[in-house]
Amino acid sequence: MLVSIYQLIVAICVFGFVAFLEYLDWFGRSDVLKEKHPKLWALMGKRATRLVLLVVVVGFLAKDFHDTLAVGPPPEPVKIVPPSSPALTLIYMNPPTKERCWVHSYAVPGVPANALTTVVCNSAYKAPFSVVIEYDQKLAGTEPITFPIGGEFSQYQEALVDNKLSGIFTTPSIVPNEPFSVVVHGSLQKPPLATKITLRSRGIMREFSP
Repeated sequence: MLVSIYQLIVAICVFGFVAFLEYLDWFGRSDVLKEKHPKLWALMGKRATRLVLLVVVVGFLAKDFHDTLAVGPPPEPVKIVPPSSPALTLIYMNPPTKERCWVHSYAVPGVPANALTTVVCNSAYKAPFSVVIEYDQKLAGTEPITFPIGGEFSQYQEALVDNKLSGIFTTPSIVPNEPFSVVVHGSLQKPPLATKITLRSRGIMREFSP
């Protein structure tokens, strides 16, 4: 590219120089050069010299024209579209819930030695199952263990030994988040508090504390 620019500049200068000489020759203004610079005039006055210069100019222009045709127009820019990233579907899964049962003790108004014990579990335990509730004192008596109304009638065997209340159930099953309860009578003048519950169902055993 830089060489072509130089060639174009040289061609313009030579062409202008030759045109200037022709102008002087046509209008008879070359006498000044002929009188003051005879050697330069002798060289410039030769038509062969001017013809050679014109041939050089035409050669430069012809080469530039040929190079322009050979190169051609610049290629059109190619737009490359990157492929779209695949869609990702994120599925959030809750961590597995640990099996747990909660046991709570409530005082019975007007009866200091009695307490209401409720048990609620977050997992199901299919019948038959057994439950043992331990208290902080010896029990004097107990009421039947009750399940929510609307289910099956309770069929179980209940036993009371020292500070432990136990029951073996053939129906119903323990349903998640549905409490069952029992009223117990303590041997002291304060409500008995449940300290531990043990569940056994189909080969598994779970122990829970308040």
